[in-house]
Amino acid sequence: GNPESAGRFVNFDKPDGIWKFYHSNGEVSAKEVYRNGALMDKTYFNEQGEVITDTSATVAHPKFPGGAKAWQKHLLKQIYFPRQFQFTNGDRAVVVVSFTINVEGKVEDVEVTTPFYPEFDKIAKDAVLKSPKWQPAINHNRRVKSHVRQPVTFEQTE
Repeated sequence: GNPESAGRFVNFDKPDGIWKFYHSNGEVSAKEVYRNGALMDKTYFNEQGEVITDTSATVAHPKFPGGAKAWQKHLLKQIYFPRQFQFTNGDRAVVVVSFTINVEGKVEDVEVTTPFYPEFDKIAKDAVLKSPKWQPAINHNRRVKSHVRQPVTFEQTE
């Protein structure tokens, strides 16, 4: 495979000198110059190796198509309260689902990290698994894997 980045550190954790980051096709995505951890200069390149001047999209979180409201709408369409259950202490429960958005924007590695009860956990996990592709995260002008932690709330209504 191709390298993700190359550069050196000073004091064990501060980038120093020229750092290069690479697209998945091996082309340089970013050339950044650091001095003792501080970014001094940067140049970004497209996947064909050409310099890009608009650097506004060189760092971005993953994005669901249509944004956060569309993601909430997707989840609300998938979430339901199992009929055979009734809460006795309170009227809501929260299940937390963690997952990865890969470099192609696909949801993967879905797991329930804060479970409640198996039926609720499965409904929450399935809602995330039914997600369409996302726009992947961008870091140093290249698509990267990112991790998402999503609380899913179940409310009991009369």
